[in-house]
Amino acid sequence: MASEAKQSHGSSFGRTISPRFARRDVLLDYHGFPVRRGHVQRVHGRALPYNGGMPSKWKRLLLAFMLAMCLGFDGIARANIVEVFANASYAKNYLASDSWTESVSGTVGLAVVLIPHLRLEGRYTNEESLQNLLVLATPSYGFALQNIKTTTAIYSVGLDITFFGDTAAFQPYIYLGGGWVDNERSYYYQEPTTNSMVLAHDPSQAGISANAGIGLRLRIAQSIALELELYGYAENITTSQPLLNINGTAGIRIFI
Repeated sequence: MASEAKQSHGSSFGRTISPRFARRDVLLDYHGFPVRRGHVQRVHGRALPYNGGMPSKWKRLLLAFMLAMCLGFDGIARANIVEVFANASYAKNYLASDSWTESVSGTVGLAVVLIPHLRLEGRYTNEESLQNLLVLATPSYGFALQNIKTTTAIYSVGLDITFFGDTAAFQPYIYLGGGWVDNERSYYYQEPTTNSMVLAHDPSQAGISANAGIGLRLRIAQSIALELELYGYAENITTSQPLLNINGTAGIRIFI
């Protein structure tokens, strides 16, 4: 008994418990103290006592981090770093007294201010053009295409660079980017044997596009600006004869 008592009150390392008081269903920690069942973690095969949750030091750090994030998001909202915009254009050109081309385009986008004078923009542009008549003639044969409709969808991402401060009333800017363009075209032609009009579709064409624009923003309120832009995109840029399309647009930009 004396030797058992001496062992039970010895150093905490290597402590043992008298066989008379030992139980097989009791887990011991590093120091020989029993651990309540159901609250045990194991590391490298050893039983460690459950610490009851996250240490208070880490709780304080987490709360401080969450508070900093909240303040940061509030600062982002106050800084107006997110912008939405929409532009549109319309044009009608007469090719002859009985032939004309009409085109409509619209652009919507989202911009994020990276640093002063520099924005990252994502744009979606849809263009539709309609030509009422196209006469194709050869020395031996001639025919006409009617209601030629071309639909173009452009998905682009680029950088918007302004030259003056964001608070300036006039803000000239340029846009440089790249993206993807889809083209679809349909038209009517007259069937020679029946003289009836037949609707035909050309195969869809898609590929990489290069996009650029130059414009001017007129800030009319703290959160609203009017935009005038000359916008262009190039198709078939991987070929020796790329196609360039340019149009002018007008729209509005909202600073969130």
